[in-house]
Amino acid sequence: MTHLTYITLNIGPYQGNIAPEFDNEALRANLIHVADLLKSTQAVRLSNGVDYVMKVPLNTASGEITVALKVFKRQGLLKDRFDRKNKSKAERSFNAATYLKTHKIGTPAPIAWLDRWENNRLIESYFLSVFQPAICFRDALTDLYNGARDNALLMELLYLVAPAIKQMHDCQFMHGDLGNQNILLPKNSDGSWGQPQFIDLNRC
Repeated sequence: MTHLTYITLNIGPYQGNIAPEFDNEALRANLIHVADLLKSTQAVRLSNGVDYVMKVPLNTASGEITVALKVFKRQGLLKDRFDRKNKSKAERSFNAATYLKTHKIGTPAPIAWLDRWENNRLIESYFLSVFQPAICFRDALTDLYNGARDNALLMELLYLVAPAIKQMHDCQFMHGDLGNQNILLPKNSDGSWGQPQFIDLNRC
């Protein structure tokens, strides 16, 4: 991946960055209390595991938006030292998503990354993106295998996903964890498939 230059901001107790199209005082004020979003009665857990994703509402200057908030686990000392030098998973996810959007490759719009360090230990780490309502490629395939069992529909999916992967690789981007669960398949308003969206980018 060709490197771009990214800045780091101080946002309350966090270091991080905000995508320019989302950056305003209202959003910064809410990000200072990002951990409170996880306690919202509207928060919905979308994935399991030690690193997990929550769907949460986020107030912005232009109104409320639905956000996918990825929460990264506490790490060991050696991993913290590595991330202090080479960027955290949250920062790498934001930078990778920004790179993909710049090259017109599908990924949910990145909003911000936030890290809270104390004595060179990573205490909190978050990546926020716009929530993308979509089935993942894995579940779409499972539905075909267990339901329609239609080769034409299978080929339609393959001809949708394969060119998107090629486009991603052509812009010198290697995902690093390109399982079919990390490819979202949104639909257009007319019911046709939209542009595949690549997620879980911290290993790129």
